[in-house]
Amino acid sequence: MIASGQEAGPIRAATGAGFSIVCPGIRPGGPVGDDQKRTVGVVQAFADGADAIVVGRPIRHASDPQAAARAIQQEIATLWPRAEPARRRSRRHHERHPVACGMRSHLCLLL
Repeated sequence: MIASGQEAGPIRAATGAGFSIVCPGIRPGGPVGDDQKRTVGVVQAFADGADAIVVGRPIRHASDPQAAARAIQQEIATLWPRAEPARRRSRRHHERHPVACGMRSHLCLLL
């Protein structure tokens, strides 16, 4: 299910662990007061039950998008230290989940 990070907690409580929640509108460091009203930070999204996050504008609008993406990956990595290191993955890998993702089993980014 795609849901705001603000809704991830109640959805997770109602559905349990076998239900996938993807949260868009993620802002590193938390909400910044832009035009999107229901944003949360990376850590908060995962703490509330997100399985994957979608980060667009903070990367796209950064002066160095790759550095911004790496910083977000590092933030995710602190949550699951055993996660496989971030690296470029093949197109075939992303056919299974074709968005930039921070999934619990691995960290990857399609640039």
